[in-house]
Amino acid sequence: MKIKKLNMECGKCAMLEYCGEPWRYAICEDERFADIDDRKYAKIAEMYTHDKAKKYGVQYEPLPECEEREKKGECEGYYCINCEVHTGQHENCEHFEEANDNHCWAIADYVEAVLKERGKL
Repeated sequence: MKIKKLNMECGKCAMLEYCGEPWRYAICEDERFADIDDRKYAKIAEMYTHDKAKKYGVQYEPLPECEEREKKGECEGYYCINCEVHTGQHENCEHFEEANDNHCWAIADYVEAVLKERGKL
């Protein structure tokens, strides 16, 4: 289904795990992807890694509030789809929602770069 037709009907698309917190960053509200199929978005987003994103000029920057804790390994600071060790510690972080949105924006920027490279955007 085209992303613009989803109307924030959360959970009825293939992109839920790449979306930010409810009523914060929603892919279906992001005009860049209005005419893209939700399954195509999800397929590209699934390939996201920080290293692949860097090749497209997309740099994920952790929130300043979380960066020090991330360096110490105390908090992931975001929900990382590609994380092999998912402890869930970050969900207790007071910055979880903002950090999750921040990570979803990085994924969206990566998807945009890939789609542009393929001539689909």
